[in-house]
Amino acid sequence: MNCKHVFENEQEYEERLEEYKRLKEELKDLKLQIYLLATNNVLNENDEEYGYIRDHIAARIYDIKNDMIVLDFSSPAEAKTRKIKIPKDKEQEIMELWNRVQEIEQKIQELDEWLSRNAPIE
Repeated sequence: MNCKHVFENEQEYEERLEEYKRLKEELKDLKLQIYLLATNNVLNENDEEYGYIRDHIAARIYDIKNDMIVLDFSSPAEAKTRKIKIPKDKEQEIMELWNRVQEIEQKIQELDEWLSRNAPIE
């Protein structure tokens, strides 16, 4: 393998890793939007609880079914879920965001698999 090929692989790896990180953040933001719409909350980045709600509550959204948003708070010791009823007037907007969430989750999974297979050798 020549050096140019190795460098191109490392550069591609770094580019995909950056895309992976960006998509993970976008995913958190979308789930936060869904959570805020469903709970009729208004929150901005300057609010004290913004980071906590984004990273520890909204990030746990894992499904939407039967007009309910399902959050998973499971731990190794116990399975625990919470459901939030979707307000009728927010249903379409939430479902559009959820479709985007699913697209991003698929892309993240593909990137994760590619990154695992192509990690640079130290």
